[in-house]
Amino acid sequence: MTGNTLYNNNTDKIDRGYGAGGQKFGATNDSVVSYNKVYNNGGGGLWSDDYCFNITYDHNVVYDNVGQGIRLEISDQQIVTNNIVYGNGTGGSNAQIVSANSSHLIATGNQVTVPNKPGGKGLDIEYDNHRQCNGPGTCTVPVEMNLHNNCIILSSTDSTSGSSALDNSSPSTFSLWSGNVHFDANSYIPPSSSSSNNNWQWGQLGTGTYTSFAHWRSLGQEQHKNQHRDTCTHSESRKGHGKGQQKNCFHIKDQKNDCIEVIG
Repeated sequence: MTGNTLYNNNTDKIDRGYGAGGQKFGATNDSVVSYNKVYNNGGGGLWSDDYCFNITYDHNVVYDNVGQGIRLEISDQQIVTNNIVYGNGTGGSNAQIVSANSSHLIATGNQVTVPNKPGGKGLDIEYDNHRQCNGPGTCTVPVEMNLHNNCIILSSTDSTSGSSALDNSSPSTFSLWSGNVHFDANSYIPPSSSSSNNNWQWGQLGTGTYTSFAHWRSLGQEQHKNQHRDTCTHSESRKGHGKGQQKNCFHIKDQKNDCIEVIG
């Protein structure tokens, strides 16, 4: 599915929790979704669910959808690369790129903007052992989750996260899979206004502590510097048209001249 514009879908406001929105795959294998513009849909932007296998989302612009931007759910072998994702979750559930009960993810080269409202998330990994999942290779605890060399524009609002790994199981299964999640060499743009800078979240969904970047690194995350780019470039403007501005992108160590850097 390449070169399409998906917009203004679900004007009848069908329950978006089951698939209304821009695009949804179910039980689909070996597909590529690329170079699409997806916006202003009454649900999620791009979504693979129900035992999808080997789906690639590449070079899409996904913005201003009521649901999440790109959602990978109960699926395996997903690749998410070079997408621009922002402004999604206008109706709540503010994750821009989220993997839920899925495994074997590669997410790289994406530019993600965290919403300026509580609960906003950039890159998010979640697992819930209450989900009924019977397909082969799916819905195990997450394994081989690799998110690297992305650019995340942080929010100035507290209780938001640029990157997160959260468990919604009872009893908690977090210790069984948290070691399989690897955020590394991602770049972050700090907010221009003052904030707590606790923009990372690790633990139990709903109660997971928002933490500092220093603590995030102590958990084994972000151990290397992004070697591939020092800037985030908006290929499109806020409304997805025309040439946008270039912004400085940084790793985080400590605040200095509005940029933060990891030595790695």
